[in-house]
Amino acid sequence: AHCYGMAFDIGTTSVVGTLMDLSTGAQLAAVGGLNPQAQYGGDLMSRIAYVQFDEGKLVTLRAKILNGINDFIKEACATAGVAPEHVYKIVVVGNTCMHHIFLGVDVSYVGLAPYAPVVSTLLVYPARDLPLKSVPNAQVCLLPIVAGFVGADTMACVLATRIYESEEIHALVDIGTNGEVVMGSKHKLYA
Repeated sequence: AHCYGMAFDIGTTSVVGTLMDLSTGAQLAAVGGLNPQAQYGGDLMSRIAYVQFDEGKLVTLRAKILNGINDFIKEACATAGVAPEHVYKIVVVGNTCMHHIFLGVDVSYVGLAPYAPVVSTLLVYPARDLPLKSVPNAQVCLLPIVAGFVGADTMACVLATRIYESEEIHALVDIGTNGEVVMGSKHKLYA
């Protein structure tokens, strides 16, 4: 009777989350604000330079975003009158740098040619292992990375628009601090 999920887009500038009723698909609350990592640099390359080859600084940035996400979860649940224990699924997307920092993965090589992500596959973790302590029963799913600067946020756009099912060629444009373009149809997509 109580089955909820959240979706988060961790952007370089802002973080946005939505609490959903997984039984009905109804949106129950929306939360968001500035990415708490912004004090360490307003753009990707500044944050990469800040943490480059320094595990302690990576831990600092990761703690900022995990604490921010935990706070947003509590806020959304309070707004909707939902017990956090009833949040069972969380999907997190973001550009490659934000994705890696969320996981605590070194982003040094994302800032160096050929800008290759360290991790690019779909990942699922128990929330307590990350740790997202505010949702003890949740599984956290991170969508796959497409390429160095084409992140899981772009994959979320592809899935949401179903551009991959189209007979005709379409363009998808994500305008943000860093932007991506996907063009194609069911035959082939280019990013």
